[in-house]
Amino acid sequence: MGTLTDAKVVYGSAATAGGFSNEEVWVKVTYDFSTDGGEVEDNILFTAGADLIITDYYMNVTTAVTSGGSLVMDVGVGAGGVEIASNIAVATMVLNYVVGSAADKVRVPAAGTVQMGIEAAAATAGVIEFNFKVRKDI
Repeated sequence: MGTLTDAKVVYGSAATAGGFSNEEVWVKVTYDFSTDGGEVEDNILFTAGADLIITDYYMNVTTAVTSGGSLVMDVGVGAGGVEIASNIAVATMVLNYVVGSAADKVRVPAAGTVQMGIEAAAATAGVIEFNFKVRKDI
């Protein structure tokens, strides 16, 4: 398992988000092949510093993702998670590709992680912005 260079802690002591109980904030985490590599593995996008609910999500491809094989990507809670996105094919991850969540809301427990899984084949290029709208679970 890896951790992206741009990984965040949300609502923790080193929080990138606010701390008000009713506040929703957008958190952006960038996967960049040039700094994060493209191995077949799960990579931590962010760690929850408190119980959280993801109320909205989208990913935006800013540099096309390429692979020598049939790469697919999942986004979810913990290693192997698919609650947010599942089996996004490399063929669709072209420049300016935007996709949202298949799920309504996703709960992330304190100290839990949201991860991006690269499966089936390694990436050889690509930059993706992952955008999560989160709030504390009150």
